[in-house]
Amino acid sequence: MEAKDIKISIIVPVYDVAEYLRRCLDSCVYQTLQEIEIIIINDCSPDKRDTDIMQEYARRFPSKIRLFWHSANAGLGAARNTGIRAAAGEFVQFVDSDDYIDLTICEKLYNQAKSENADLVVCNVNLLSNGKLNLKWNEYRAIDSKNKIDRLLEVNPYCSVRLIVRRKLLEDHRLYFPEHIFYEDFLCCLWHVAADKVAYVKEKLYYYVQRTGSICNISDVRMRYNRIKDIFKCVRFIFSTEYFHSISTELKDTVYVYLFNSFLFSNFHFVVRNCPERLNEWCEELQKTRDIYYVVLDNEVFHRDDEAISVKNLLTFIDEHDQDLNFIEKANQYCASLTAQKMVDRLHALKKQRIVIWGAGRRGKRLAEYLKELDIPFEITDKNPALYGTEISTAVTKPWKELEETTDVVIVSALNIFHSVVDEINNPKITCLDFEELAVYE
Repeated sequence: MEAKDIKISIIVPVYDVAEYLRRCLDSCVYQTLQEIEIIIINDCSPDKRDTDIMQEYARRFPSKIRLFWHSANAGLGAARNTGIRAAAGEFVQFVDSDDYIDLTICEKLYNQAKSENADLVVCNVNLLSNGKLNLKWNEYRAIDSKNKIDRLLEVNPYCSVRLIVRRKLLEDHRLYFPEHIFYEDFLCCLWHVAADKVAYVKEKLYYYVQRTGSICNISDVRMRYNRIKDIFKCVRFIFSTEYFHSISTELKDTVYVYLFNSFLFSNFHFVVRNCPERLNEWCEELQKTRDIYYVVLDNEVFHRDDEAISVKNLLTFIDEHDQDLNFIEKANQYCASLTAQKMVDRLHALKKQRIVIWGAGRRGKRLAEYLKELDIPFEITDKNPALYGTEISTAVTKPWKELEETTDVVIVSALNIFHSVVDEINNPKITCLDFEELAVYE
């Protein structure tokens, strides 16, 4: 197949993923769209099995697969950039090597791109957590793609793996990934701004696998703090690109608010609660980032919606108090008010649904009081039969079997049992929420 005939170049970076790589590559080579190439980049993986699998597939599918090698580990962004520069396809697609794709994804996204003359086409994602499909993961929403501001306000366009994007758009605007840092996907928000037309396929065609040890599943406090610093580096990279400086002030301001809204609250909360001794350092990183492209806090962009106002309020709080001797204490109080309001807002959104609290212990009682104060009716259950008949707030504890048929939402109040409860309920019509996640910015 000649280079001019390639419709999609699938770019697969590889680093220490031997257990998952065959599944990923099988999903790529057996695509229903035939006019594809698969560019596999070994980012100096320490596992020789990665190399062996790559070479095996290149021998089996020589007309489809091209192999590239980094002499030193440079990170996911650099590996993807190697793929972009080597690509011949009209569009490029990124697949992480521990994930896999539906066999029809290339055909469906490419056909949608051609039918709508789109520069970028997005589909929905299947999330696999602990080997099980999460049926309740949020879907990407279709919007009026001609309005570039709406694209940023209504969706979360910082994921590179659920889409195809016109290669010429990336090359013309030099919208390559930042290298040697994590969270390089934040750069993708500029792809959505640069595209003249964005199209949408509702189907879930990408399988995103959450696994222990992956970049997106970090629990160690020190490592997570370093990842937070990388987010700031990536945002500074975005603010420094030629393309960012070429767009209108309104779009630049919208990108600014969008990016800060994406990470500011969760990172501030994490630092305050887990490593407060780094709070001043975190504020310095924040200020360095704001100095690259500064937006005054009385700018109208901060009054556009509730999320923009929340960004303004947090930045104002930091500006007013980061030099105070008791800044950490005030930051803790601010976080407490944020999390309380967040939980209230989420519970209000459930007001018309039939809610069951799972767990009649101390946390369950606290949640019951919240719901009572908000005038939200609920039932309560527990695994311990000795608690059946116990009155908690306005409800009596009952066995789950008595409540199952009339339940829309289960809020699991007890710690460390959420996944086992989901498995026990095993009903896609019932939404399960973790009280721990409901209550905090994490």
